[in-house]
Amino acid sequence: MQESELRKQEAGSRKQEAGNRMQEAGIRKIIGTAIIFLSKL
Repeated sequence: MQESELRKQEAGSRKQEAGNRMQEAGIRKIIGTAIIFLSKL
């Protein structure tokens, strides 16, 4: 039982990591778009 709990926690933290990476990529994309937009002004 304890082992499956640990596995669940591990999967959860992996999902969170993937979510954080996606968020980071999204923020970078927004910053990149803003820089391109500002350089066109």
